[in-house]
Amino acid sequence: MADEQASDEKARRAPFGAREFRLIEDASSAGGFPAVRSPSQSPLIYFDSWVWVQLAQARRSPAHPLREVEKKLRLNAAAGEIQIALTSGNYLELWNRRDSRSRQHVGREMAELSGYVTLRAVHEVLEEELARVTEAWRKLGPRLPAMQIAREWIVGSGARHAFASPTGRYRFVSKIATNSSPEGEEVPMPDEWVAASAAMSREMFEWVNLIGLDNNYDVPGVDYRPEHRLGDEWVASQEEVRAMVDFIGSDDSLMYRLIIGRRLANLFEQFPHALPTNRELASWFRGPADGIGFIGSMPVQQVMVELTYAAHRNARYRFKQHDRTDILELSLTLPYCDVVVPDANWAHHAMATRLAESFGTKVLKDRESLIGWVATL
Repeated sequence: MADEQASDEKARRAPFGAREFRLIEDASSAGGFPAVRSPSQSPLIYFDSWVWVQLAQARRSPAHPLREVEKKLRLNAAAGEIQIALTSGNYLELWNRRDSRSRQHVGREMAELSGYVTLRAVHEVLEEELARVTEAWRKLGPRLPAMQIAREWIVGSGARHAFASPTGRYRFVSKIATNSSPEGEEVPMPDEWVAASAAMSREMFEWVNLIGLDNNYDVPGVDYRPEHRLGDEWVASQEEVRAMVDFIGSDDSLMYRLIIGRRLANLFEQFPHALPTNRELASWFRGPADGIGFIGSMPVQQVMVELTYAAHRNARYRFKQHDRTDILELSLTLPYCDVVVPDANWAHHAMATRLAESFGTKVLKDRESLIGWVATL
């Protein structure tokens, strides 16, 4: 313990260039970092960011409506009766809170209740699903039902698992992307970061990846909110789809086929090494139904398509920046979690499309639903 404390103190003072990265001090925890728990076979729960904010408030306010819910979740998680998993989206959205103390309070709730149990990075799951479906179609022929991956492969521990990276949430590139130019190539982790990471205990490493540093927004050359830029780009792409359908004057079936086609193009562009051969492509994709069947064999892709299409069917709905993250989160959690508490809008679509029912996942749409479910534990 003494060696770990000395190591953490050394890491606290690790400089980055001419600046010093300062860890958030947390007096309420007597200076300790939340413990890291290993994943288990217990029921798997996912909370959207709004739930974590309210649970953190309940932890600090005896009069909060979720006060008893927070207590019971904490007891059940500590006893191993449930496990509450974090996703990369949970990490990313926490950094939308610019105030370091606010990040700390919400992040500590996330860390203590989850023990840093995490779901595998969504792009890794997409790649694995594609590889498995491609191999299955080669052996058994096309049009197979959705093929879920074993939960043991999905669930892991910590930021490295959530982001599929040895550096956790941090990525190092030669140039940060903007709305007008792509990011530069990846570069090695700076020596200062290598030294600081090596000096950290596991608990400290996870804390820094989740909470960040108390001078996060004072450090130049860091993109703290990449989801905002990516969300804007995604909204623009959805508006393009809607405009194309409006221009042609077709019905919803064209909208659905366009969404499927874009998902296939994105999938093959993102993972070219997993592509079927040209002969297989010609044999497997003879018409729109074949593309629908291929996407439908992959649970994460299926959720992405069905939720996007459900939103498009409401012509008055205006896509928002954070919708991209919400859909990505549900595409991972609906097939692989037991209980999911998402944004109310997407909770509605998850139930209305019967996706939740098809995966046997319980979706809680609001605070009252959460209170009612926790009462059954």
